[in-house]
Amino acid sequence: MHSKDTLENSTTLLKNSLLALMKNKKLDQIRVGEIAANAGLSRATFYLYYDNTSMIYDELLMEYLAPLEQICAEKTDRCCEKELEYKLRRLIDFIDSHYDAFAILFSDKDNPYFSWRITNIFSDLLLHTLGDIEQDYLFSLVAAALTNIIRTWLERGLSFSSPQMDNIIKGNASNIYSIYLALQTK
Repeated sequence: MHSKDTLENSTTLLKNSLLALMKNKKLDQIRVGEIAANAGLSRATFYLYYDNTSMIYDELLMEYLAPLEQICAEKTDRCCEKELEYKLRRLIDFIDSHYDAFAILFSDKDNPYFSWRITNIFSDLLLHTLGDIEQDYLFSLVAAALTNIIRTWLERGLSFSSPQMDNIIKGNASNIYSIYLALQTK
C-alpha cells in the first residue's frame, strides 16, 4: 500500500502535469503516457490513481471548483448586498491566487464544462444572496456576464489587481441589486 503522502504527492504531480500539458494541447489530445512522463512518473503509477485522462481532469476541476462552491455556501450575518460583495471578493481572491490553473481551464474553448460550472456557481451565489427571484433569465444573464468578466481578466493576464477587479464587480453587483429591488416592487 502507498502512504497518504505518496498518494498526495503523486496525484499532485500528475494534476500539475496535466495542467502544464493543457497550456499547449486540448484535453482530448493529451495521453496518459504524456501526463505520467511530464510528472516524472510511470504510466503504471498513473493507473494506480486514475483510470483515464477524464478521471484526472474531473478531479482537477473539483480541486478548483469545490472551494468556490464552499465560499458561496458559507453562511454569513451580512445583509444581502454586503454578503454578495463579501463572497464575490473571496471568489476573486481565490481565482487570483490560482491564476495559472484558472487561465488554463478557461482556455479550453472546445470543452465548455469548466466555464459552465463557474457560471452556475455565480448564478447560485446570486440566487442565494439576493433571494428567491422569479427572473431566472436575469440571474442567468448576470452569471454569464460575471463568468466572462473573469475569463477576460484571466486572458489579459490579470490586467487589473484583485482589489481593482473587486471594485469593478462590486460596482456591477450594486447595479444588479438595484435592478433586483426594482423588479421586486413591480
